[in-house]
Amino acid sequence: MVALGLFRSVSAREVLRCLMEGLQWVSSDATLRVSGKSSISRARTRLGSAPFEALRAARVGPVADTSTRGAWYRGRRLVVSHTKICG
Repeated sequence: MVALGLFRSVSAREVLRCLMEGLQWVSSDATLRVSGKSSISRARTRLGSAPFEALRAARVGPVADTSTRGAWYRGRRLVVSHTKICG
């Protein structure tokens, strides 16, 4: 998921190809093939959302604590949302 997030301008298959290329660089003995679009889609369906929900639960939360300067206004934590809305 991290790789997909880093390379949002290319397809999931291209990201997988790059990752596989890196694995072959680490271990030249590995013989790896990049999956097709339908295989990637089926694997995502089998995987489901549970791993992503667990990652979010483990990693998403406030960064600032009560001593972080500039993170509070009148006793309330300031929040910034980086959202891109595609029409």
